[in-house]
Amino acid sequence: MRLNFRKGKKLSAVRLALQMPALNPQALESAQAFMARVSRMEVGRCPVCKVGHLRTAEVLAGVRQLPTPASVVLPQQRGPP
Repeated sequence: MRLNFRKGKKLSAVRLALQMPALNPQALESAQAFMARVSRMEVGRCPVCKVGHLRTAEVLAGVRQLPTPASVVLPQQRGPP
């Protein structure tokens, strides 16, 4: 807890030294809070049963760079969709 407090104090000092504007409190809200406020839906609720809550089972590492469009091989067309 104290580590985050120190980090916050240091960030405040850096923002002051760089003459950055103050943080916008609305920009600090979480994605879940934003969705609850804007769409009035709980994004953590199970989309199937509408009762249970979703939980993080595993966090996957992202790719460092997306593939270029030329390197992506599209499947051959087999007829109308």
